[in-house]
This record gives sequence, structure tokens and C-alpha cells, in this order.
Amino acid sequence: MNEKSIDIVPLVDAHCHVGTTPHEIQQPVHELSNDKISRALMSNNPYDWARLQLIQFKKGNNSSPQYKGFGIHPWYSHLFTFKNEKTLTKEQHYRQILNYKESDSIILTKLIQDVLPDPVYIEEYISNIDFSNVNLIGEIGLDKSFYIPSNGFYQGHSNDAEVIITKTKIKVSMDHQVKVFKRMLQLACDKSLNVSLHDVNCHMKLFDICQQYLLNVIPIKICLHSYTGSIEFLLSQWIKKFTEQRIFISVSQYISFKKDEGNLDYSQVPHKCILTETDYIVDNGVTEISLQDSLEDTLEKLAKVLPLGSSHETRRLVFDNFCRFMHNDL
Repeated sequence: MNEKSIDIVPLVDAHCHVGTTPHEIQQPVHELSNDKISRALMSNNPYDWARLQLIQFKKGNNSSPQYKGFGIHPWYSHLFTFKNEKTLTKEQHYRQILNYKESDSIILTKLIQDVLPDPVYIEEYISNIDFSNVNLIGEIGLDKSFYIPSNGFYQGHSNDAEVIITKTKIKVSMDHQVKVFKRMLQLACDKSLNVSLHDVNCHMKLFDICQQYLLNVIPIKICLHSYTGSIEFLLSQWIKKFTEQRIFISVSQYISFKKDEGNLDYSQVPHKCILTETDYIVDNGVTEISLQDSLEDTLEKLAKVLPLGSSHETRRLVFDNFCRFMHNDL
């Protein structure tokens, strides 16, 4: 492969984000380059979904495909209700779907009064989406370890240096997370859209639910974003049941390769299942060069553990995999 052909093959960011704070919706939208990186941009909640619709891409000679995901991340699942009842108060909603000790009741009351928004009726939220602008369902999933922050929901890095965000001892109930997750999987089935999944310490539960909803819906493929399970579980459960044609794992610099050798033995992962990602917020002024550097570093580390000749061959492999993931080609 010559240098010119290498440059033509885009880098792949199979899982990244835009800003998610309410005030960022009003901020000027960062114009993204689409020359070097092909992306799947996730949404997690109503705030970043609104912002994602405004994203513009710079005009260039080599435009790489850009895709938009519609999702409800487990960290934001508490912002949604399944009850379309005017009699349901804001306080009733949050106390029903959050897990907390009685000693934290005062903290929860303050969260509800001061920072948590009125819950969004999930069916109305979905019904207002123009799915002609949606390329996949994501980010969705389950998280057993997440605690509600003191500002009500995770909003990235605050620009206000005086605001100190702390972690409470309050969690979103797993029952509510599962209910939201199942609704989004059903949506993926209804719209025949692939999914990008978040899984923290819920490996078997998430897998079982995916089997229930997706196993027999053959066109739908699954990306396990920054997969943190074992290689044994990946091979004996996900790939055995769904086959390597339908399962992808997106590998990141700061989660998958905190250690140079990686968080699992990637040499055992079927080559056609591997994608790269940053998981970065890409519209907050981060430079295109730093995004490229992160992806290229991941490719270099992958090339060392995969029996391929170079990071350039790995780059071609990942882009081909990404095209197959997004275009429903088995």
C-alpha cells in the first residue's frame, strides 16, 4: 500500500459524542472536519440530541461518512418517565426510580428542587424524532456503578471553575435502567437500526436482554463500545450466539489500551469484529489533530497485538469493518 492510498482510507471513530449541557444547546456549534475521520456520533439525552442536529461539517476534498446515533444512556435514564400522568409530580417520579438510603433523603430533595429537570415522557420524546436523520441507536445500555452527580446528571467538564461537582450515593434503579434499555432495543428493531452499547458490570444481564430482543432480528448488528468484559465471555456468549458477522467491539486509547498490551487479548478477537473509537466530546474545541492522534495511537497498539503487517493494514481493516457495521452488509 503506498502513502497516497493510506491517506485516502479514513480513520474510524465508531463512538464519540457532542456536548451534553443544557446551556451548550445555545452555544455556537463547532464545525467538524470530515476529511480524515469517519464517525458515529452518539446522543445520550435530549440536550445532546438537539445539539447533534445542528452539527456542521467542513467542506473538503475527501468527505468521510458521518453517522448520527439516537440514544438514552443509562446515566440519563432517570430523566425519563413511562407515565404520561399529569398527576405524577416531579418528586414522585424521582423517588420512584432512584435508589437511595433514608439518610440521603435530604440530599435527594435538594437535587429534585434545585437541579433535576422535569421528567420527559419517553414515548412523546421518541414520537417527535425524525428517524430519517438517525443512522443507529446509541448510546444505550446498563450501568451498575454509576452514581447521580450533585448537578443532577453528568454534563462533561464544567466551564465554571467555581462549580464543584461531587458524587452522591444515589443510583438509578436497575429496574428503571432495564425498562429504558428494553424500550430502546425495541425501537432499534422497529426501525431496523444497529446499536452501540454501554455495559458497566452488567455483562450477563445486558447479554440476556439483547438475546431476548435482537437475536432473531438478523439485520441488526451490535457494537460493544469500550468492551470491558472477558475475552471468554465475548467469544463464548456474544460471538457464539450472534456470530462474528453481527458483533463488533470498539477499542479506545484511554479505556482499552490503558496498558500497552490492552485490557484483553485482542489477538483472539476475530479481525472482522474490531473497530476504533475515542469516546471523546468532539465539538468542544478539541483539535482535529488530537483526535487523529488518539485513533492512530490505538491503531498502532492494535497492530502490535494483531497478526497484521502494520497500523496501515489495521486502519484499512477497521474502516472496512465500520462500513460493514453501518451499512448492514453481512
